[in-house]
Amino acid sequence: MKVFSLVTLCAGFFFIRGQEAEAQLSHCPSKCYPLNSEEAANILQNAQSPLHDGQFKWSVDKVGLGFICLNYCADGELEVSPGVFKSGKCTYTITNTAEADMIGRTTEISLKRMPDENSTQPLCH
Repeated sequence: MKVFSLVTLCAGFFFIRGQEAEAQLSHCPSKCYPLNSEEAANILQNAQSPLHDGQFKWSVDKVGLGFICLNYCADGELEVSPGVFKSGKCTYTITNTAEADMIGRTTEISLKRMPDENSTQPLCH
C-alpha cells in the first residue's frame, strides 16, 4: 500500500508541476520562433535539436508529409512562412522552391513552446 501511495504522490507532483508551467505560459505573448530555411531543412532531415529563443525551448511537435527530398533538403530551396501561433504551438508552411530535388510543393512543421529552464531572462516580459 505504501508503494501505491508513493507512486500516486509522485504522479500528482509531476502533474501539478506541468500544470504550473502551462499556466505560466498562458500569460506569455503569442509569438513564434523565427524559423529559418536552414533549421527547417534540418527538421525535415531529422537532424535538428531543440531550438532556443532566449526565453523558450521549441521542440518539433509534428512534421507534415507534403514533400520528399530526393537527396537532401537544401536550406536555400525552402521558403518558410511566418509561424501561426495556436495553443502553445506554432505552425509553419514550408514551400519547395526547387522542385528538381524534391517531390511535392508544400508541407508543414509544428513547433511546441516550453519554458527554457536554462534561461536567465524572466519567462515573459
